Amino acid sequence: MPRTSGRLPLRDGLLTATGLLGQDLDVATGQLAARWCAAGVLAQAKRRLSRPWPSPPYTADSGLVCA
Repeated sequence: MPRTSGRLPLRDGLLTATGLLGQDLDVATGQLAARWCAAGVLAQAKRRLSRPWPSPPYTADSGLVCA
């Protein structure tokens, strides 16, 4: 059975489903849980991408070379 790793189907901070697909969950509930997992991934990406990128710890005058 496929499982998600490190991602939970959360809605408003609460789990929407627990268990194994086909054993504890029907397909419709599994699909909804997968959608909430995907929504969490997209929200996390949006938060990360909306912040400014960190400045590198060097300047053009420092003599450091990035390879």
